[in-house]
Amino acid sequence: MEDVSDRLDAIANERMKFHLREVVQGRHLQDEARVVEIDCPVNLSRARHVTFSYSNQSFDMLFAFQKAESLRTLMLSRHCPFRIEARKFPYFGCKFLSLTSKATQAYESLKESSSSSYFRRRGCDVDELGSLNLHGNLRIKNLEEVKSPMEAKKANLAGKMNLKRLELSWDRNEKSQVIIEQVLESLEPPPSIKSLDISNFGGRHFPRWFKNSAIYENLVSICFAGCKNCMELPTGLGKLPSLTYLYLSGMDLVQHVDNESYGGELEGGFLHLQSLLITDLPNLEKLSKEKRRMDFSCLSYLHIEKCPKLTLHCLRSIRELIIRGCSEALLRTVSNLHTLTSLEICDNDNLASFPDGILQNLTTLQSLRIKRFSKLQLLQSDMLIGLSSLEGLSITSCLMLECFPVEIFRGSYSLKMISIEDCIKFKSLSASFGDLTALVSLQLIGCPELEAFPNGLDNLSCLKSLMLSGYSTYRDDGSQNLGVPHPKLTTLPEALQHLPSLQHMSIWGLNHWRSIEKRDGPTHHS
Repeated sequence: MEDVSDRLDAIANERMKFHLREVVQGRHLQDEARVVEIDCPVNLSRARHVTFSYSNQSFDMLFAFQKAESLRTLMLSRHCPFRIEARKFPYFGCKFLSLTSKATQAYESLKESSSSSYFRRRGCDVDELGSLNLHGNLRIKNLEEVKSPMEAKKANLAGKMNLKRLELSWDRNEKSQVIIEQVLESLEPPPSIKSLDISNFGGRHFPRWFKNSAIYENLVSICFAGCKNCMELPTGLGKLPSLTYLYLSGMDLVQHVDNESYGGELEGGFLHLQSLLITDLPNLEKLSKEKRRMDFSCLSYLHIEKCPKLTLHCLRSIRELIIRGCSEALLRTVSNLHTLTSLEICDNDNLASFPDGILQNLTTLQSLRIKRFSKLQLLQSDMLIGLSSLEGLSITSCLMLECFPVEIFRGSYSLKMISIEDCIKFKSLSASFGDLTALVSLQLIGCPELEAFPNGLDNLSCLKSLMLSGYSTYRDDGSQNLGVPHPKLTTLPEALQHLPSLQHMSIWGLNHWRSIEKRDGPTHHS
């Protein structure tokens, strides 16, 4: 939509007189649009996408568009007098409306309807929003251009009772922190708001209106990004009754997600939060400043990225955890999360082995994914012991890992899928491989050093899919390699012919292997 908008605006600015342009999507043209230039008002009853610029020529916009029932895209160039025309402009059942202004640079309103329309305008001040009856989504960018808190107050966002989503962002923070904080204070959202995004706010303190948790009972989703001067999250955030999604990014000074005491209450805050995404918070230490039994009691999804100081306490409802850029201290606390069903740990360039007991007590864990541990050489032999629910194990781009310990699969009777990918030094599977009686799928991709299969293949009565590749996407130094494979595996065990459930076997990049015949089912070799 932005591409079409910019293209049509550029055309409009080439002329000094009023033009209408209709972009018609042809019935047989899937990716092309036909631009029709019209020098005078015409019947727009079938028009779907229109843009125009304004000159001194008079034009009754209301009359021209009163029958534009199919209109989806409407763009005004910067020369059109917004105060005169756009405020009076009829509502066509539009769903998507966008305005670009001097102070905001972008304003979007998503109206609740089955059709969609896009309205674009540049060169107005944020206070001009005050007279508009806005629906749906509103995005205001470049708030550093707002002259004063009074101008922001005149936007009257608190009175826009049909707004559902509000996005506020700064591009620069050249004004004083006091002015920046006052501008945000003046942009108080209405009680109807369900989603709130605040980006690059340069103040130290969030607005007081967050304390009105009873007023914002509809607020479901909040995103704070790039608020680098804020030392803590807004007071009252943890008491919002409907908040289920919280995203925090680029907040350098924040140490705790929940910094409040709640007067000694046992249950604490964020009682309804289900998804928490945290990225690039270098000083974050804990989710809660005070340890309480019921904190984050409904949290089921947690994504952590680049939080080197963070450790985790017990989270009673956590199901899925993703850690990227994980520290050893954080890994040591994973065993506190007894309800985990899915764990993904990624991106560490220091650890040669995992901390002892990292997966201890995770009896409900079903999926374990390990990615990009560049120096990982060893997995503990007891690492998977007690994981009675584990069904999937995936290890990707662990460039120094050579083999599994002898006993690592002992008792792993529930494991159904193993994937080893781009582990360029990986040579052999464990001798306990034959214990994997429930294994359904085995993938060994980009493991050019793999030499042989262990004994016990004939125990894999459930194995349905086998995928082998000698291609490596990495060189020994870790850089990408798209060259010719150099596999060491030259023969496949005869036991593969006798697996009763094997249905699909795909093999490529093993140019020197001695083939075997499979009695039933497809075999692919390249």
